[in-house]
Amino acid sequence: MPGNDLIWLASARAAAWEQRARVIAKILTTAEREHFEKAEDPFLSIWAFWASKEAAYKAWQQTEGRAFNDPKRIEIKFGTGSGPGAFRSKASIASLQFEINGFIGRHFIFASARQPGESALRHFFFSAGIESAFEREASRYFGRSLTLRKNKRNHPVLEDEAGKIIEISKSHDGPLLAFTVPER
Repeated sequence: MPGNDLIWLASARAAAWEQRARVIAKILTTAEREHFEKAEDPFLSIWAFWASKEAAYKAWQQTEGRAFNDPKRIEIKFGTGSGPGAFRSKASIASLQFEINGFIGRHFIFASARQPGESALRHFFFSAGIESAFEREASRYFGRSLTLRKNKRNHPVLEDEAGKIIEISKSHDGPLLAFTVPER
């Protein structure tokens, strides 16, 4: 089950989390805080952590079907840096492991999560509010007519005319909307 998160950096700058000790203490584990404190760019580092945690949380929630409100339950270990460009990390939530792939760009940070052994993921980006464009693109990609809807747990899914469901993840921030689907 995929998870994703999108952070629009112009909005994130206003929050200034990297300068707020209480926020850092609520979000990061001790090991994560050590990584954060050594980061060349604390601003990008905290938001890479957050995007990774959110992506893993969404994937976990689809798998487990329940919610929690404690970011420290999610342990992130970066395999590659948390500076500009592509990054990889691993997330642990209880006994479940997730692989995180992300990108830190000029305007946004994006992270996606999947469990080891699950299908690779495909990402679609659109202007905010244009969900119909995603439905058309996803229908082309999967080769059948698909409708975007919410399931019983209020998570976004794609459903075909026969009722077959494709689990997806959706994020939006600033002017962007991001969808993550399993590769076909």
